[in-house]
Amino acid sequence: MAATTQIVKGLWQISLGGVNAFLIDDGDLTLIDTGLPKSEDKIVAAIEATGKKVTDLKHIIVTHCHPDHAGSVAALKRMSGARVYMHPTDAAMVRKGESARPLSPSPGLLRGLMFRLFIPKEPRPI
Repeated sequence: MAATTQIVKGLWQISLGGVNAFLIDDGDLTLIDTGLPKSEDKIVAAIEATGKKVTDLKHIIVTHCHPDHAGSVAALKRMSGARVYMHPTDAAMVRKGESARPLSPSPGLLRGLMFRLFIPKEPRPI
């Protein structure tokens, strides 16, 4: 289960190991970011730890379309029926099943080498 920490009344941090999501309860539940693909079970457990159900989730906000922020958005939308909010360009990618924009390396030899070694050539499916 993901570590769930209440920050203030109505706001929880959901630690997903290297990345966080946030849950806001202001009468409706809002999730900010969805972690990597396959994080949905951890997020559902975190929601349940607050005494709510996944079907209480009404809004999902994706801050930007990287796999660690948008990776579980489709699964959580299916499970909850929540409305999803994100940039229109990101939404078009997510509809195609992609969770990241194509990237290009920063200037510099070392950055270029690191980019080629560690960044996938194609967007990863979600």
